[in-house]
Amino acid sequence: MPVFNPWTVASGYDLGSHVEGTSVDILLPINVQTGVTFTVISGILPSGLAIRYLGGSWKILGTPFLTTNNTDFSFCIRASTGVSISDRTFKMVVYTTGLPEFITPAGELPVGVGGQYYVMDNSYVSFQLDGFDYNDTTGQPLRYYIADNDGTLPPGVTLNDKGLVSGFIKPVLQISVGDGSGNFDESLFDKVGFDFGKNSTNGYDSFNYDSVFYDYSDLATSPQSLSANYQFRVTLTDGVNSTQRVFRIYVAGSDEFRADSTTLDGQAGDFNASSSFIRTPVWITSGNLGVFRANNYITIPMALYDDTSIVFGIVDETALPPGLKFDPNGGDLYGVVPYQPSVSKTYTFTLTATRYEEGESVTSTKTFTMGLLGEVTSQILWSTHPDLGSIPANYVSTLSILATSTVPNTSVSYVLSDGVLPNGLTLNPDGEIIGTPVQYYDAINNIKGLTTIDGRTTTFDHDTVTFDHVYIFSITAQDQYGYSDVTRKFTLKVTTPNTTSYSNVTAKPLLVPGQRLLWKDFINNATIFPSGSIYRPNDPNFGLRTDLNMLVYAGIETELAAAYVGAMGLGVKKKRFQFGSIKTAIATDTVTDQDVYEVVYIQMIDPLEPNGKHLPLSISVSNPTSQVVTTDASNSIWSTNLADLMIDAPTASRPAYNVTADSTGYTAGNPNTDTYYPNSITNWQQRLSKVGLNERNYLPLWMRSIPVGKKEELGYVLCVPLCFCKVGTSTTIVTNIKKLSGFDFKSIDFTIDRFTITAVRNSSNQVVQSDKYLVFRNDRITV
Repeated sequence: MPVFNPWTVASGYDLGSHVEGTSVDILLPINVQTGVTFTVISGILPSGLAIRYLGGSWKILGTPFLTTNNTDFSFCIRASTGVSISDRTFKMVVYTTGLPEFITPAGELPVGVGGQYYVMDNSYVSFQLDGFDYNDTTGQPLRYYIADNDGTLPPGVTLNDKGLVSGFIKPVLQISVGDGSGNFDESLFDKVGFDFGKNSTNGYDSFNYDSVFYDYSDLATSPQSLSANYQFRVTLTDGVNSTQRVFRIYVAGSDEFRADSTTLDGQAGDFNASSSFIRTPVWITSGNLGVFRANNYITIPMALYDDTSIVFGIVDETALPPGLKFDPNGGDLYGVVPYQPSVSKTYTFTLTATRYEEGESVTSTKTFTMGLLGEVTSQILWSTHPDLGSIPANYVSTLSILATSTVPNTSVSYVLSDGVLPNGLTLNPDGEIIGTPVQYYDAINNIKGLTTIDGRTTTFDHDTVTFDHVYIFSITAQDQYGYSDVTRKFTLKVTTPNTTSYSNVTAKPLLVPGQRLLWKDFINNATIFPSGSIYRPNDPNFGLRTDLNMLVYAGIETELAAAYVGAMGLGVKKKRFQFGSIKTAIATDTVTDQDVYEVVYIQMIDPLEPNGKHLPLSISVSNPTSQVVTTDASNSIWSTNLADLMIDAPTASRPAYNVTADSTGYTAGNPNTDTYYPNSITNWQQRLSKVGLNERNYLPLWMRSIPVGKKEELGYVLCVPLCFCKVGTSTTIVTNIKKLSGFDFKSIDFTIDRFTITAVRNSSNQVVQSDKYLVFRNDRITV
């Protein structure tokens, strides 16, 4: 029989280099197009590519997603006819082309207060450089920096990695006080350029004859500063690729805009008649002054970077809150704000800061807002009834409490202030009561149950509840500002519908690092799964499901691990499941008939159960060549005395027959295997069900709910939940997955080689609440 080989190239074939974001259409190197299917069995194709049969040919089609770097890909493609298979490995490279780019034009930066292409020294600058990256979908942030020997910023100014150029510009002094005034013998000859010094007006010639010594002058002359053009090269990088651009900041000195300035020399350039040597005041105080309580004394200081020669003003004093006054000397706000009955009120007003020097002035204005809370505003009202009802022991909690504040846009946090919650439950700060009430004491993990008997003391409900397991506790709700809080006492009854302990059996794949990273990037994408849509995001039983966990059996009686291993002895083997379509379901409270949450899940496909049909637990195959083999037909073993074997042990010949105990899968009387055990999910469940009692209520609530338009519960679904979301949001999330994510579930190898069980019994018959692995055995009779 000829070897099946549809390939025209050897393993390791290079499919070439391709550019990200560019369409790819590659014919598979094969000599047959029909009757064969091709799938990737290891490694991964570049994201955005897939193997498709199109136009009578098998191809690799798609558009490679944007990458952060040139990336090498290796993968193995399997050709299968359903009977024969043949594998080939390939490699390809995806190149990135999207270098980050600057939006801010090169050259002078408009860092002035009014957007001028200059700025005075002793002034504050804040200018944002802008850039973008074609590869921003990869999540790599852009970073700005000035490399060594790439120029300097003005002294006092810095560039952060977000591209913000900011700081208070320090002047570069041209003549310092210590250099003197330039008079004869007062300093070293030609030390500094005194041609630009400011002449003293109170020296020798300003006084009557002989009233001061010869050549007297006052050394308190204000030093002058230089104008300078600072040039620097900024590097913009996404962590892998980078680009550079040169910028300049022109800093004008103190005498630049005086009438006797010689530096402009009649060439004003970017300057105009409104240019002034006076520095524009720069406000430090934030425009949002915060929220204050009415009927209190309030003082709010207002600050500038430099308050020399400043006169403060207010555009409209009536815009201030009642009782608040403005100090024009220091710019502060102060006063007693009277009682205010309204919930809250916001005030907006504008202040001015004017600097006067030598008959000239420059003004800076800024608008401020502040909020006032009235005395009856910050009330917190409980929405949840004091009686929380009941919850069955060992069932996942969906309980929560809610209180609202009369302060607009205020969140409320919760804390347990008295009493205790049932063991296994905790209170989240957002009001969710998460966990599972524990019914039985777990001595191994020191997990307390409803009733504890430890051999030394007997405690019923830990002295905190009555014998019918009614817990009483107090919770305090507080608004985020700490203005007020309120406490309410709650009661919660824990029922015990089952006297038997039950466990859940789940399974998940052990992914290789590359696939784990792909899944992590997908499931943690806030664009696909908006945080505001997620149900109980801080509850490990709900929220985003990051672990690809698949429920196999819900509610099987908790037994020794050996009992489950025995049930797995036949028909359970390493198996790969396939991803199906993305679906949604609604969980409805069986008591109140209210929708609780929605779930987004991906249907899993068992290749051995097409269209929901499955094989029986075992299949017998007739084998005409089978022969009956009798044990020890020559009787050579049984006719030998044990004593003789002991005497002649060193020289005695060993029997030619081995006798072993039969397993349930192989029989010693039949040398040829004629019974096989199908390896499918339904058969797994049937075998596990024989371990002990079953409790259907351990199925997730959404599987026990009746879908819209149906008459019966949904029942068990072979699936992997992606997220639990708030009612009415699942459709949007599904759309995001299909339209925005571009995620190919086929890039994940969902191969199962073990079960995880939530609890087992130990040798002392105690229930141990801890996940245990049950690894599959692999034999040739399981198919």
